[in-house]
Amino acid sequence: MKKHTKLIIAGASLVSILVLVGCEKSVTATDLMQTTSEVSSHHISDEDISKKVEMQLRNDELLYPLVINVVTRKGDVMLTGEVDEPNKLAYVDKLVMSIEGVHSVHNHLTVRDSKS
Repeated sequence: MKKHTKLIIAGASLVSILVLVGCEKSVTATDLMQTTSEVSSHHISDEDISKKVEMQLRNDELLYPLVINVVTRKGDVMLTGEVDEPNKLAYVDKLVMSIEGVHSVHNHLTVRDSKS
């Protein structure tokens, strides 16, 4: 009887393992290619990011007619130029960070001297 019980337990264990292994989804080359194309379709070029940032800055009523220079490298945006009020520094950061594809903002803007 002990041998019979051991065989039943071993058989049940083997069947369980085979069922679990059989249910596991295998990854195919097609799955990998689809994932890769999804990632690459969401990539935005630095040039496109710069254009989006420039357009957003140019069309913003609070920033008009300020000239802000934009350089983008690997999604990192560097801003140079002048703003007319100190509170606009943080405003520009927040605005630029909201743009798709921007990873970080390096704000090198200065506040224009009001005496000039």
